[in-house]
Amino acid sequence: MPAIVLSTAITPLNASAPLVILWEPEHQTEQFYVYMHFTEIEELAKNQTREFNITLNGKSWFTNLSPQYQGVTTIRSKSGTSGKIIIFSLEMTENSTLPPIINAIEIYKVIEFQQADTYQGDGMTKRNTCVTPSTPHIYINKGIKIQILIKSIFKTFLNTNFSNG
Repeated sequence: MPAIVLSTAITPLNASAPLVILWEPEHQTEQFYVYMHFTEIEELAKNQTREFNITLNGKSWFTNLSPQYQGVTTIRSKSGTSGKIIIFSLEMTENSTLPPIINAIEIYKVIEFQQADTYQGDGMTKRNTCVTPSTPHIYINKGIKIQILIKSIFKTFLNTNFSNG
């Protein structure tokens, strides 16, 4: 992940509001793999805590995430996610004094090919599946569009003093 991406983050303006990321697949059977990247870009005071839970369609997906200052934490789906609507919600824990943040999200759509990638007569054919990146608001793969909407008012942090060392 490029350093510039990890040097910025979004968070809700209203600290008590969750940060919601959602999209509506064209077909509810389409499967997606999701990677979320987190790093604390502010050096927190001793009395500050940033800790949050992540839910996927209302069910617990990851708990008590507390991004480390200038350290990267990546959370990923272990299996394909599908549904009529896919909703990730990042919500403050009771212990947190700061709202949730996210630095980057990658979404990959599983595409099943009708044609095998090996010679049909060799007995080695297999079901073809690949995962392709889906970019918010950009058409990819023959008109498939993934929309990512941030459902809460958010602000963007830019830490110009971020360094890799």
